[in-house]
Amino acid sequence: MGKNCHLICGDDEYQVEQAARKLVDRLVPAENRAFGLELVDGRVETVDACLAMIRQCLVSLDTDGLFGGGAKLTWLREPAFLSSERVGKSETIKPWIEKLTARVKEGLPAGQTLLLTTLNIHRGSALFKAFQAAGEVQDFVAGTNKRQREEAARRLIADQQARLGLKIEPQAQALFLAQVGDNARLLVSELQKLGCYCEPGATATVKDVREIVSVGREAIIWDLLDAFGHRETVKLIGQLRTQFTQGNSPIAVAGMLEKRVRELLIAREAIDRQWAVPGQNDAGWNWDKLPEEIGAWFEAGEDFRKLHPYRLRMLMTQAGKWTLRELRRGRHMLVELREELVSSGLPPEWLAEIRILQAMGARAPRAAAPSAAASRR
Repeated sequence: MGKNCHLICGDDEYQVEQAARKLVDRLVPAENRAFGLELVDGRVETVDACLAMIRQCLVSLDTDGLFGGGAKLTWLREPAFLSSERVGKSETIKPWIEKLTARVKEGLPAGQTLLLTTLNIHRGSALFKAFQAAGEVQDFVAGTNKRQREEAARRLIADQQARLGLKIEPQAQALFLAQVGDNARLLVSELQKLGCYCEPGATATVKDVREIVSVGREAIIWDLLDAFGHRETVKLIGQLRTQFTQGNSPIAVAGMLEKRVRELLIAREAIDRQWAVPGQNDAGWNWDKLPEEIGAWFEAGEDFRKLHPYRLRMLMTQAGKWTLRELRRGRHMLVELREELVSSGLPPEWLAEIRILQAMGARAPRAAAPSAAASRR
């Protein structure tokens, strides 16, 4: 029997998830996942549900892949007996944790693999030691002090730079780390944004970082607005709940979304009336067909045409997923939401989530804004 029990843990949620995805990709080809991968979701709340979850995992380890003969991976994801102290200390659950630990110690037969991912596991527990002795452990501990966390963040930045083909000046990298912090998911998101902002082959400067990189929580705000603009329901719900958990006001969130819709309205109008057409290789947008009176209106206020090419391209792409009617309806609902939040007796976070989802609409996204290649055809 080989070492086919894998534990991926640590307090860095992003790196735990990425390592798990890489392991799944390596062990179970995409074409075999319908029958060769069983996901056991351990994120339950009650003792009974946790008991059923452990039983499901053990049964899966005793069951071959569907139709037999194929390798099988059982992925136990964030089990509640590790993440919830109340559930983990239950006398009902303890014997079943011992059974799972014994299975890891014994090793699994050829063709069977267990992957356990968690952000919470005691390094002195019998289960952790069983994985160390009879399996493989990847432990992404960010560190207990600022210096350790920053070193881990620099390693991640270096890895992502190589993957993205992005170069960053030393001073710019220091500023980037200071602005974003050491959260791995935010670091990767902001590096991707910086890579899109810079020209291919260019080196990011301090000016570039100041122009495009969000500071702290603002990175989450950026993700929320983009999820709304792209009409990505699941991402939007997650971002909304993050904002509310962090104490951000539903009224403030509604106001930011309303501003994004105003920008999308301008972009959608420009696309529909062909006031703006993509430039060569989508490097920018040409506004030669813009009527004189509309140009004067732009110049009198915040000139939409002068947005940075990265931001303009982002807004045009998002606008391509809406119709003018949908955007007008969405803006109207967001305005009404702010009035409801100060007059309704309903829980504000719940009300905001429902109304924002309604404002985004449930229709399938429209085609994206035309590309330069498509416009030439």
